[in-house]
Amino acid sequence: FMTKTYILTLEGLDGALRVEVPEQGNPCIYFNNHLLEPVIRSRSKRCSKWRIAIDGKEEFISFKTDLTMNHMLVWRGRNYRLERSLTKWEFLLCLLPILSVFYGGAIGGAFGGAGFVILASRMRKTASVGMKILLTLGVAALCFLLPVLFLFIFSLIF
Repeated sequence: FMTKTYILTLEGLDGALRVEVPEQGNPCIYFNNHLLEPVIRSRSKRCSKWRIAIDGKEEFISFKTDLTMNHMLVWRGRNYRLERSLTKWEFLLCLLPILSVFYGGAIGGAFGGAGFVILASRMRKTASVGMKILLTLGVAALCFLLPVLFLFIFSLIF
């Protein structure tokens, strides 16, 4: 599995902060090359919290992942994005699979939502515009076909 490493400085924090985000598992935060111990470790990697002592005061750094799989730190109420946000057209491409809700109902919506998350996580990793469009069309096609296949198999069983 691949681990993304981000090095940044936060306002009001003297020293370097290194954030390691594995594809599987929870992130690790290092302050001046010392591993910070987590206070709250979320299983879903959506929000975790670390304690840090600044001038004898205890403060917290939080790690969050938004719906578009963008990682960010929260420090003193301010969000620090670790990755670029999706552009408007990338976000619109990611919404295409959600249209499967209109003919697939709740099952179509579930597959469409999964398609949205998959596309949002892959858009930043793909450089070519053509590949982004092909990826979107492929995932959208799967999201449109899988509810039909699911219902067909369900009708055969029951």
